[in-house]
Amino acid sequence: MLSQMRQGQFIKTILWIVVVTFIATMIFVWGADLQGAGCGNRAPQGQQWAGKVGDRGLSLAEYDRRLRQAVSQLAQGREPGQVISEDERLRVADQVFEQMVSELLFQMEIERLGLKPSDEEIGDVLVSDPPEILVQQFRDQNGNFDRNAYKLALQNPSIDWKPFEDYVRASLPAERLQQMLMSAVHVGEGDVRQEYERRFRKLTVLYAGQAWREVKLDTETPTDEVLRAHFEQHQDKFKLEERYRIEAVRISRAPSAADEAYVRGRLEALRQEIVGGGRPFEQMAKEWSQDLANAELGGDLGWFGRGRMDPAFETAAFALTEGAVSQPVRSSFGYHLIKVDGKRRETGAEEVSARHILLRVEPSYATLDSLNALSDSLYTKAEAGKSLGAAARALGLAVVSPPPFGKRESIAGLGFNSAVKAKVERLKAGQISRAFQARDADYLVQLLELLPAGVGDFAGRREEVLRVWREDRQRQVARQQATALKTAIDSGRSLRDAAAQLGLAAVQSEPFSRRDYVPGVGREGAFQIAASLLNPGQVSGVIEAQEGAYVLQVLEKPASDKQNLATETPRIRERLLSAAQQRYFMSWMEGLKKRFPVEDYRDRYYN
Repeated sequence: MLSQMRQGQFIKTILWIVVVTFIATMIFVWGADLQGAGCGNRAPQGQQWAGKVGDRGLSLAEYDRRLRQAVSQLAQGREPGQVISEDERLRVADQVFEQMVSELLFQMEIERLGLKPSDEEIGDVLVSDPPEILVQQFRDQNGNFDRNAYKLALQNPSIDWKPFEDYVRASLPAERLQQMLMSAVHVGEGDVRQEYERRFRKLTVLYAGQAWREVKLDTETPTDEVLRAHFEQHQDKFKLEERYRIEAVRISRAPSAADEAYVRGRLEALRQEIVGGGRPFEQMAKEWSQDLANAELGGDLGWFGRGRMDPAFETAAFALTEGAVSQPVRSSFGYHLIKVDGKRRETGAEEVSARHILLRVEPSYATLDSLNALSDSLYTKAEAGKSLGAAARALGLAVVSPPPFGKRESIAGLGFNSAVKAKVERLKAGQISRAFQARDADYLVQLLELLPAGVGDFAGRREEVLRVWREDRQRQVARQQATALKTAIDSGRSLRDAAAQLGLAAVQSEPFSRRDYVPGVGREGAFQIAASLLNPGQVSGVIEAQEGAYVLQVLEKPASDKQNLATETPRIRERLLSAAQQRYFMSWMEGLKKRFPVEDYRDRYYN
């Protein structure tokens, strides 16, 4: 296409750097790769799909490749032994799947709208309107696009421009789709002014009322009949989401006694070599220490006083004489050899200059192998008997049997263990998971029962009903107090007098905007909105705010300070536009998913 234009000089190395950068940046404005690799009607390996979008499949092989790549990237830079937990892996898996779904939806929409460019359009773009990533390679010394140098490159007969043509062919439809979507979103001047006022207009009010948590009830112990009636009348407050009933076994990855002994013995051998004159402490620290913050410095920790280090480490360091090397010292970080280089007193406080060699105590391969063998044995036994709990008890392992819990609830005995919850959510009733890694241990889990959404029974939720009853009564009393205050004001009393008559405190606020927190009232909400809608001197109705029920009177409502208007307006417009575009995009995506339903087949291949 561009062969007739090629003359001049160009550095091929730079060209291929740009090509690689092109490939890395072929991403839609919201993060979708429009290459659509692996997304289409043909799947390798005998029609194996990770899922479908409408009638078009997502290649399982491509999904698996991307998942392994994503997990590998997540693992990069982590400390040795720091595992990727099950919830992290599952979260990455969902992100990879959603990205592939988005790619295919974009591709299908581009095809439907006929946005694919012709060869002539691709040539026009490269000649007249090159992509920004190409422009960046042809900046002059002043940072401006050097169009003459770019034209010479276009005319160079030794350059194959096909990779660039392919890039434009893939990216131009995305740009067109992006422009179509963005053109549907507008932010008006009125929206910008309103947001500026919300952020910067300050007002002062006088208010009084009752914080509901401070209400003292006549009775704190209602009868079961009262609580049961409250439960029946307010079942909307007691709705439960789906809940999981499970049994779980936790297999600790803590190092064994043999692992402890090995690390201590290793340090004892290092100490013998140091004190025997074999090699200096500094060199041994560079070679052996696992404290990466100072290993290259020969383990140098600098000067420090008491109260800054691990207690066991500190005690050993201050007990050493200058130049001495300690025996192995166990701290919360592992085992240390400590050498004191100097001692001094600064403003009366003793300090030492020390260096150390740290060896962490981690489970050895032998320990991990034994734990894996135990996990495999437990799983095999549990599968055979269809009961994780029974198999664990037969092997002498502790079983956690928490009460049913929902997705947003903690698990009794396990806490808010996101790895366990992520695995449980993917199990079917009766199914037993293989061992999986969380941050603190390995787990096996059996989903005994998936309880449907509902309200449950009163007996099992009595304490919760009591708490809700008390809170409702406190809010009711607070509302009654604020209503009495408003009635007194309407009868002709000032807000201060009416509050004093009812034993309430009238508070004059500091200046605040609609976005600010008001002490005793709460953050941005009904109170702030009501105040912003009133004029000076006007009194509100009863306002049920975050922390109580109140009546307010606006004292001062000066015009907003326009000093920052010029600088803030572009920022506000950008924020509003970005938020509006995000909402529109999410709505657009949901619309596509309704037109082309997404099916997820991953459970067929991954447990």
